[in-house]
Amino acid sequence: FDPTCWPIPLTYPIYDSIEANVIHLTNILISDAEVMGMGRTVRHFTNRVDLWSLDLQEKIEEQIRQQLRNIVQQQQQPTDNNNTIEEKKQQSNIKKISIRLWINNVLVSDDFDWDT
Repeated sequence: FDPTCWPIPLTYPIYDSIEANVIHLTNILISDAEVMGMGRTVRHFTNRVDLWSLDLQEKIEEQIRQQLRNIVQQQQQPTDNNNTIEEKKQQSNIKKISIRLWINNVLVSDDFDWDT
């Protein structure tokens, strides 16, 4: 998430703006997930997954809401320019994860950082 480019710009009151972004991002996420595997035959669409449920929407909103609030709080804290990137990674407990799977003669690999 790019905190300098919000889908819906942040305005005051800040928590109303965060809530608008939460709803917007949740709708985009669920909508994209529904049609990701969809294809089209001659007369109709196939493989669409129905994901819209109030329970799922609320669970996703809770997760996104907390993450966006953390981003806003980090932006409001004064920055310490003396810390290097490596020091900040050590402070936030980021662990490097490497996944290498060999399945049916296909190599699946991924490297990413995990914040614990």
